[in-house]
Amino acid sequence: MYRKNSFLTAAAFSALLLCTHPLYAEEAAAAEDAAQESDDAESTGPWTLSGSATLASEYMTRGFSDSDSKPALQGSVALEHESGWAAEIWASNVDYNDSWEAKVEVDFYLTYTFGLGPGDMTLGGGYYWYPGARRAFDYDHYEFFASYESTLPDDVATLGAEIYYSPDFFADSGTGVYVTATADVPLPVADGLSLVGHVGHQWVEENDRFGVPDYLDYSLGFAYSFEPFTVDVRFYDTNVSEKRCDNLCDARVAGSITWEW
Repeated sequence: MYRKNSFLTAAAFSALLLCTHPLYAEEAAAAEDAAQESDDAESTGPWTLSGSATLASEYMTRGFSDSDSKPALQGSVALEHESGWAAEIWASNVDYNDSWEAKVEVDFYLTYTFGLGPGDMTLGGGYYWYPGARRAFDYDHYEFFASYESTLPDDVATLGAEIYYSPDFFADSGTGVYVTATADVPLPVADGLSLVGHVGHQWVEENDRFGVPDYLDYSLGFAYSFEPFTVDVRFYDTNVSEKRCDNLCDARVAGSITWEW
């Protein structure tokens, strides 16, 4: 990352003071620390660019395998402002058994995060684009969402709740609403190891068009973080019969490894 010459000058001047005036050593060290902090702030600025790359055994979302039980390669790029605003692009390969029409999903998100009580609230919207898919399938859609996350005292656990609303959900199935609760519980066995899980419920206005009735989904497993990687392995299931969802929502174990920068 770019560093300005002002920091190098301040450091050299501080070193000179330490050598020639021992009585001012403490003040010189403080000046050097201040120059370091000032330089870091200037080089970082109000914007933060980050990203991730994930290799997953399959693309699991809301209890379904969106990659037809095949491996998925996923990635994202996000630009965040210190005010709380953020924009993100996320992509993954998909397979809906639709004669190979849809092969990729690209998501565009705009969010705003702010502190609320003991946690953080995020409000935003997302547009889901399936390039190459036949227009008649009406896969492209958008959602508005809100999420709240808070860490309990002494980092006992991090709990969250999310709600998603779409006026015209996937496959032109009408109004769609999804709510979910999440939990991340650090385990004392090893640093970075957590018990993770969620439970959610999907409502869809036109179930016949969507393909399945309203349903419940849940997951439970482990996540292990060792910077810059995170390994996640979970058990997934829904209350939809295997026949109703072409064996894409039945009980299964899926995992992923994610690299973040």
